[in-house]
Amino acid sequence: MAALANEYTQVVKVWDFETGILLSDFIEAHGNAGIRCLTFGSSGRGLVTGGRDGCLKIWSYNNGHCLHTLKHDEKQSEVCDYTYLEVSQNKCIIAVGWDRRINVYFDTPRDFHHFRKP
Repeated sequence: MAALANEYTQVVKVWDFETGILLSDFIEAHGNAGIRCLTFGSSGRGLVTGGRDGCLKIWSYNNGHCLHTLKHDEKQSEVCDYTYLEVSQNKCIIAVGWDRRINVYFDTPRDFHHFRKP
């Protein structure tokens, strides 16, 4: 699968890479804020977007339903990039942005928990 986002119109489109068939598309993924980065989740079933609003969002790319919104309590700053990390079966998303901080969201069976490191 391939995905594309447009940071000016807040549109996300997902295609089947082999057939070229459009699987889904949804608009205003981050409201009025643009989308800065996106990738498929570690399981391959979800899509994660990072926005100018400082949030990471985890989506069901089949129907465009937002499953989780990851944000921290302090002033949100634009997300520039993020990655998944798995160490000894502990999964987390590490995000960086214009606040010059490393934001770590631990993926637990029930919820994502935020930990911020300078």
